[in-house]
Amino acid sequence: MVSGTVTDRDIARFAVACGDQAPAGSAPSAPTRAPLLMLPSVIEWGAGPALRELRPDGTGVGREGWLPLEGLRLMGGGQDLEFHADVTSGREFTAVPTLDAAQLKEGGAGQLLLLTITTVFRDEDGTDLLTCRDTLIGR
Repeated sequence: MVSGTVTDRDIARFAVACGDQAPAGSAPSAPTRAPLLMLPSVIEWGAGPALRELRPDGTGVGREGWLPLEGLRLMGGGQDLEFHADVTSGREFTAVPTLDAAQLKEGGAGQLLLLTITTVFRDEDGTDLLTCRDTLIGR
């Protein structure tokens, strides 16, 4: 499980990193709405892993970190997103991933492991914010 709090600074940094102008709230006291792709794009809500905790390919462990995938190189194979509610600054959330499917396939260069992971992002009140279905390819 991953958890965090969406802040105005996180939203502004994400927008700038995507080449967008940092969004502003509609009034000084209004919460800022996060870009739609922010929650499923952020892998780590803390400071990030120490160098010794990175995989051999230099990537950190994402929402699939609870799976026994040591020795595999992972690559994204696509996402399917369902947006349920706006994500705004100050909102706390949890992301709960579940493994939906694991399939071993023969590829042109050997075996591939295809994983389908569904992650549901919910706010502190239990309201669904986003459902993300990731396909991961392991070699």
